[in-house]
Amino acid sequence: DLEGVRLDGVKAFWNAAEKIHLGTMRDFLARFAPFGLRPEALKTNFGCAENVGGATFSDPHGPFLSEKIDAERLHREGLALPAPESGAGATVSVVGVGRPYPGMGIKVLSPRGRELCDGTVGEIAFDTPSGMKGYLGDARDTRRALRNKLLRTGDLGYRRGEELFWVGRVRERITSRGRKFDPGDFEEVLFRIEGLRPGCFAAFGVDDEQTGTERVVVVSEVQAGAPSDVEAVRAQVRDQVALHLGVQASEVLLVPPGTLAKTSSGKRRHRYFRELYARGDLVDLMPRQTGAA
Repeated sequence: DLEGVRLDGVKAFWNAAEKIHLGTMRDFLARFAPFGLRPEALKTNFGCAENVGGATFSDPHGPFLSEKIDAERLHREGLALPAPESGAGATVSVVGVGRPYPGMGIKVLSPRGRELCDGTVGEIAFDTPSGMKGYLGDARDTRRALRNKLLRTGDLGYRRGEELFWVGRVRERITSRGRKFDPGDFEEVLFRIEGLRPGCFAAFGVDDEQTGTERVVVVSEVQAGAPSDVEAVRAQVRDQVALHLGVQASEVLLVPPGTLAKTSSGKRRHRYFRELYARGDLVDLMPRQTGAA
């Protein structure tokens, strides 16, 4: 189907996914480079419906930016520090989502509203001329989002100079034994596991009164025609999550294709599926099995 296709003249391919994976960008380039795709044509941006459109865009004349940072310091302290040159310890790659559009101000805030310095993770807020007036019929969420003339997005990120790096969402963060994870952290691991339906995952935390922390629950659709040994796939999910993230997946639910519907813009509804889980409305292919907390 690509015979005769040339991409030399395309100025930009924009990726504004919920989380932009560096591997996805590299795979896209490798797939289409033979047809003339130029590395500098790969771009990123970030926006939200509350701001009508895009708020940040990567450099129109150069490549998108990414950083390899110390995963442990990010998860424990919310600090985006360069990975040790020695190669010791776990690392994570974070893709930049660009610089503020002209006329747009961007701040990264602490929970109390204090502006944070470069490399410190906090809530992304816009000083914007194109923000919403409020949520229809929802005064409480409007007050939370619109404070001190800023639009608080509910998204987490950090700045490095003018560049913004997106790392997650405030209300979807999982806190387990003092470490903080975003559901997107699990995506990079789950994408590698054969038998899971690519991109059809959810991860969330469930309060555990006995341990005083959150249990990590991973839910994934299985591919049609996946291996019949569901327990082997489940065990692989546990093993890979522990190996790459250093956290125990207390429960792994494998569900039929079509179970984890996304939003109209293709975003994963982690909180919604946490509610279904709490009500017992997520049906596993096999009886639930809980691992060590």
